[in-house]
Amino acid sequence: MEMVLIILVIVLTTVAAVLAYRLRVRERQIQEMQRESFEKSNYLTNMSHEIRTPLNGIIGLEYLMRENVDNPERLRLYLGKLRVSSQYLKNLVTDVLDISKIENGQLDIDAMPLDLREVLREVQGMVQIQTEESEITFQMHTELSQPYVVGDSVRLKQILVNLLGNAVKFTDKGGWVHLEVSQIMLPRNNVETCFVITDNGCGMSEEFLGRIWEPFEQEGEEKSRSGNGLGTTLCKNLTEQMGGTISVESVRGEGTRFTVRIPAETAARTESFDRGEVKDIPYTDHEINEEPLVLVADDNEINREIACEILHGKGYRTQEALNGKEAVDMFEESTPGSISRILMDIRMPVMDGYEAARFIRNMDRADAETVKIIALTANAFKEELERAEKAGMDGVITKPVDIEQLLAALR
Repeated sequence: MEMVLIILVIVLTTVAAVLAYRLRVRERQIQEMQRESFEKSNYLTNMSHEIRTPLNGIIGLEYLMRENVDNPERLRLYLGKLRVSSQYLKNLVTDVLDISKIENGQLDIDAMPLDLREVLREVQGMVQIQTEESEITFQMHTELSQPYVVGDSVRLKQILVNLLGNAVKFTDKGGWVHLEVSQIMLPRNNVETCFVITDNGCGMSEEFLGRIWEPFEQEGEEKSRSGNGLGTTLCKNLTEQMGGTISVESVRGEGTRFTVRIPAETAARTESFDRGEVKDIPYTDHEINEEPLVLVADDNEINREIACEILHGKGYRTQEALNGKEAVDMFEESTPGSISRILMDIRMPVMDGYEAARFIRNMDRADAETVKIIALTANAFKEELERAEKAGMDGVITKPVDIEQLLAALR
């Protein structure tokens, strides 16, 4: 009997220990779920606030413009502010999508030959526009022993422009922003490029530096200088995606120093190197004597109207199609060579842009191969770009459309 009781006690003790362990595990799971729920809720709350802020500005400015249609000076003022709010909203959506793709493992880093000097020239051009408007001195010093490397020029520019843009934003008029670039050779024909961005702006507190890489984090009164708090998060993620590191030093009231180190393979300058990147060409007004005809295919009436008005202002004639099938029919019925360019929305009823492009490319007429087809899409994912190329399209413009980029693509 005694032995039975001992065994029973052991069994009950074991069961109790197992139940207690499972209870602790369950409590930890519940706490983790609550933490994740809180983080998601906080993220959505912050994102909602960031999106609603420029939307509120856009709606308010639209009202003020209607109220001042007879006041050109006021209209110009409101248009300038409308552009700022619209660009802010576009950048916010782009940053959110990029971070989402990184977290889901969907963001690919392209490994293509690039010239770091060309990348830095483009960055310098973009940053100088901001520094001149803010009356801030910008200096760039480079020492590149291996300017030709393999990497993603688009993502590299995104990192540098983001960090430099923040430096300009948080530096007062009369201040300075510097970019220093250097390199050290690594084993196996690799090189590490170091980008150092310094400024004498407002700086950051030691407490905030511990949160700087978290999304939507901004420090106190500096929130009033605009920004969505996603820039540094995105820069860190992109840098690490490239196998690099990023660090920051800052003193409140004295300035900030970001250091980005990115390793890469060196590349030899070849003919294929020059084709490694399609560069955006700024559009400049030019006389169009032949008044070329552009077929605009989009199921959204407002989008068609905006595109046609812009093109008319640049000397183009336009023809409108409400879906891909109409675009195919209009091209097929046109005189060969009369339609020289097609703006093709991707998502349309009846027939989408991909299918329409394939139909046109397969037509038995000489201009089916030569007509320029530019895709318009709200989806900036790499898969969409590859599908457009396979469908025979000559380029892709993402929405919201950059007008200068669109006009450059049509040239």
